[in-house]
Amino acid sequence: VKLVKPGASRDSCYRPDYNVPLAFSQNDSFANTYSPSPLASGRSLRMLAEVSTQLSQATTWPHLTFMHGGTYRLCYSPDGSFVGDVYKNVIFPVQLNVVGVRSSCITDGCLAQERWDCYFAYRAERVASCRVDFRTYGGGREGWQVEATGASKVSWSELWGDDGFLFGNFLPGTKRRCSDVVAATYIQPDRSRFLNFSWAPPHGSGMDAD
Repeated sequence: VKLVKPGASRDSCYRPDYNVPLAFSQNDSFANTYSPSPLASGRSLRMLAEVSTQLSQATTWPHLTFMHGGTYRLCYSPDGSFVGDVYKNVIFPVQLNVVGVRSSCITDGCLAQERWDCYFAYRAERVASCRVDFRTYGGGREGWQVEATGASKVSWSELWGDDGFLFGNFLPGTKRRCSDVVAATYIQPDRSRFLNFSWAPPHGSGMDAD
């Protein structure tokens, strides 16, 4: 089985332009190590026949973790090649709808490296604003969109460590993930640092996701 973009047909499942980048996922139940999710960027997943009419396969360590919101489909090939006799290939008649934001980045795990910078004046000498806006129309950021639903949810990590320099070499601050299932630690966002956003004049913090 292979994960493909919605425009794929059974004779184009093999094409790399239909591959779907996915998020990195924790690949060990005891170590904080990460690797691409199963089915990421054209990887196929071998299915096991439970009964004559059912195929299944578990995806744990790493788990299957989507990165971009959007719609996707699954392509099946009996020999796993997805080429040759295309009449043996099948596009499952099911559409996978993944709610969430998506950017224009196209490599596995790239969304976690995207930056959204906010700027604040020294010693708060001027009123500054920080608004994260994913809306396709009426706001947003070039290359970003959102697969929306009736409600939106947002999470963020704790404060990262400070950047620094050692003997002239840049040392980035310690990254803090939203959660760590191995260490059983979860996010504790510092909401006290955020002020309600107002448009008149623009100031404070806020988010538009749909």
